Amino acid sequence: MSGKVKVSKDVAERINYVKGYTDEWSIIDYLMNSTLGKDEQVLAVKGYFNDYEVEQTPEENLAQQYNYALNEWEGERRRPLNISEKGVYKDGYIEGIRDALSILKIKIQGVNRL
Repeated sequence: MSGKVKVSKDVAERINYVKGYTDEWSIIDYLMNSTLGKDEQVLAVKGYFNDYEVEQTPEENLAQQYNYALNEWEGERRRPLNISEKGVYKDGYIEGIRDALSILKIKIQGVNRL
């Protein structure tokens, strides 16, 4: 398998727990008999023996998008028609994220108005 395996934070914690083990069969046994689901167990073994990266949670991903729009967006995605409209799309994008979080009753530190 080439490339990094994407794993959840829980799977990454399991992989890190066995990093000091030297017996490969003990590692496989631990990862395959953990409380993880079968698919996650297989990903844990692949991640241990290859390489892995931790996936962002949906909340982390949304916070990253929000912070990007809030702090760094200068019309990269959509160019305004003229200078006076600069920032209008950005403001709507940010407000849309906040509205979605409010409707779904999800709180993300630094994004919701608290």
